[in-house]
Amino acid sequence: MDDLDYKLYVLAELSYKKEHPDIEEDELYPQDWYSFNNYKLKNEIIAEAIRNKQLIQETPKYQELINHIRSSH
Repeated sequence: MDDLDYKLYVLAELSYKKEHPDIEEDELYPQDWYSFNNYKLKNEIIAEAIRNKQLIQETPKYQELINHIRSSH
């Protein structure tokens, strides 16, 4: 794990939570969010969510990831 990617991920997560103060954490993150630890990709997804004022599961980048995971199983 790249330590810098993880540190940036923690900061991104804090920013994401701050953007959605009225939403419970279990609704903020998709069910499988913590099942993978590609923090660089997670940073990109959170950045997209914040930029577009969306939830993680609504972002195209997250949808692309899920489709990729499903097609490889």
